[in-house]
Amino acid sequence: MFSLADHGICIEQEKLPLEDQISQTWFCGKYCKEIFIGLRSHVGTDNILDSDLSWSILRCNNDGQKLHSVQKIACLAECNMKLAVALTLLEECIIRMVDPRTGVDMIPHVLYNKGSNFARVDYQGFYTVILEKGDKILCVASIRVHGTKAAELPFIATSVDFRRQGMCRILMSIIEKMLCSFNVKMLVLSAIPELVSTWVSGFGFKPIEDAERKQLHNVNLMLFPGTSLLTKRLDGFIMATKPGAEKDIHEVSGVPNLKRMPNGKASEHFKLHDLDLSGTEFKAEVSVNGPFRTLKHECGSAAWFQSTKVWYINP
Repeated sequence: MFSLADHGICIEQEKLPLEDQISQTWFCGKYCKEIFIGLRSHVGTDNILDSDLSWSILRCNNDGQKLHSVQKIACLAECNMKLAVALTLLEECIIRMVDPRTGVDMIPHVLYNKGSNFARVDYQGFYTVILEKGDKILCVASIRVHGTKAAELPFIATSVDFRRQGMCRILMSIIEKMLCSFNVKMLVLSAIPELVSTWVSGFGFKPIEDAERKQLHNVNLMLFPGTSLLTKRLDGFIMATKPGAEKDIHEVSGVPNLKRMPNGKASEHFKLHDLDLSGTEFKAEVSVNGPFRTLKHECGSAAWFQSTKVWYINP
């Protein structure tokens, strides 16, 4: 959900008139409204890819929105079931994160797009994007779009049984193309030191520049201690498909104006760069004054440590 606070920058810079809907969702202009409608209209829709894969956008209905049809109620029920499975996958891969001031357990609050009066833990704008094969969820990502300025991706994780098969890359390509269709200019994520080179060389991200940092100064991003903020420009990301490449592509369906992506199974490069830290466990040095508490291992895009001192433990 887009809140008025999310669009303060747009209102100030663009001087655009506000408009609201019955749901009390506020928009600063047509682009933000298009993004909102584009995301919401695809919640719960299965988008079929090749190789028996599909992807969909999930979101919990926390807005008090009334459902007037059996179809919508069934869609909501299915979304909730898939969100529960997605939460289990994320919690298996990413250490538990608790906000020190509010006690909020961040991962489930992000996944279920929980709102708050505190901007730091207000997660209403988050959506969950999943990649499935049959009835199995292979990969999960959490995204939040801040108008056309940027989108953030704090969490992404692949099921243990499907790592090293290019699933993370397939889901990332879908997300990037979807964001491009909404004219979003930049994708932002936090990476632990051990994964910075993978995100840079394998996925086209780069360390944030000073100019970009200034652009994002007033954007409410989830930031993680001990990680590097990386960005990827999405301007002009979608290129025309080369002639003759039709046999080695997934059709990315379900979102307007999306182009195509390479077939992950056909490329060893995909397997090489699929995120997987299954053979490594990280431990944070416990600090009495550390701002966060807890605790296990990390396989997603960011890690949450009590200290920036991290070392490997042999399994």
